Amino acid sequence: MVSRSLLVCTAPFLALAGCFSASTDIDVALAQSRIAQGWQVLDVRSASEWQNGHLEGATRIDIHGQEFADTAKRTLDPGKPVLIYCRSGVRSAKAAAVLEKVGFREIATLRGGIIAWQDAGATLVRP
Repeated sequence: MVSRSLLVCTAPFLALAGCFSASTDIDVALAQSRIAQGWQVLDVRSASEWQNGHLEGATRIDIHGQEFADTAKRTLDPGKPVLIYCRSGVRSAKAAAVLEKVGFREIATLRGGIIAWQDAGATLVRP
């Protein structure tokens, strides 16, 4: 009886486990460390957002582009770690889930996105 109750209570949580990406949400300081270690940097914002400033060395692939996953696989190395960011963190989490599905294994997202980056006083590249 107890094991049956346990299964009934935990089943909804186990079902949800598959809905989350295995990516890690990291703060600005750790993101800066990862970038210094040579991680690939992926900006998933729009072209107009990119023009307002981006992280140095970043590659831009709009998450809303029709071929996001294919473009990412052609442009980035799935065997190397990648840091993903957007404006606030929502799109980067979606992008991380997509990249995980197409074979990327070491993925981190910038907690708070470029807003957090700017709030921390970190520099941006302005084209």
